[in-house]
Amino acid sequence: MRGGLFLLLMLLASCSSKESVMNEDPLLTVIHKSAGIQKEKNKLSLIASNCSNGDEIEEVSLQYLSHKKMEIPEVRKVFVESVENILDLVNSDEKVDPYLKKGPVSLDQLNVSIGFADNNGELFEPPYIAYAYLYEQKIYYCYHDNLFGKFIIEEDIEESYYDALQLVQIKNK
Repeated sequence: MRGGLFLLLMLLASCSSKESVMNEDPLLTVIHKSAGIQKEKNKLSLIASNCSNGDEIEEVSLQYLSHKKMEIPEVRKVFVESVENILDLVNSDEKVDPYLKKGPVSLDQLNVSIGFADNNGELFEPPYIAYAYLYEQKIYYCYHDNLFGKFIIEEDIEESYYDALQLVQIKNK
């Protein structure tokens, strides 16, 4: 009985501390807002996030998971929408503004990735993308071979983020 009561008290304490952290950290609040938008719009689940604490925002990291099979054109659209959403929200939030000492958050300060797997955690195989990530202003689209349990590096495709953005904007017109 005592163990159950202790566990319940710990659970309640952790919930209330999460709320107080979100109330104190405007960037975390923006990240959770963006995650809600991505869940509703693109069926992405935020599985991990990290942001620099302190006086300046140095990096914002978001890792999403999708259970939908997608090929590059759809991944491109979802990826660009998620990046543009977090940039817009962070750079327009007045409570985050004091932490933007170097100006607006840019692509260089973002670490965004999306994993694509079924409900059992198996990454999707070609022709579907298993993983996409942003690095040095490029989006990398990765394929996975479940039989050998490894990414098929020689088939990875990369494109400039700005080329991807332009393609998505053209298709949205």
